[in-house]
Amino acid sequence: MSKKANPTVIGVFIVTGLALGVAGLVMFSSGSLFSTKHRYIMYFAGSLKGLDLGAPVQFKGVTIGKVVEIYVAHNQSPDDFALPVLVEIDDARLKEKTDRAVNIGTPEKLKEMVAKGLRGRLDAASLVTGVLLVPLEFVNNPPPAV
Repeated sequence: MSKKANPTVIGVFIVTGLALGVAGLVMFSSGSLFSTKHRYIMYFAGSLKGLDLGAPVQFKGVTIGKVVEIYVAHNQSPDDFALPVLVEIDDARLKEKTDRAVNIGTPEKLKEMVAKGLRGRLDAASLVTGVLLVPLEFVNNPPPAV
């Protein structure tokens, strides 16, 4: 004779499984599920050899984002041969690395920072392997942003 399943035990089993699933999702996504990310596009005139997807984007040496996409051309005139790179800045990571109020999520704030000299460039992460990263820095007397 078979025993009838206890509905309480089945319910606890399902709820525990769902809780473990959500906890695993949050843990393995490193909390990125709940953080705001801002995407920006930068145009580089030189070669992008050595720049890979996932390469770090750093502000004064501190990693605050990553390279998401590398294009040959994107939203450019036919005679513009600069290479576009799409980067993603993690708002939560940026805010946890400073005690100041940092807001780059609005286009107005970004234009203000670019006007003050914020520029991105390509730099070698390793001289041995030739891997590149994208550092963001404030430049004195910068050329006009295009």
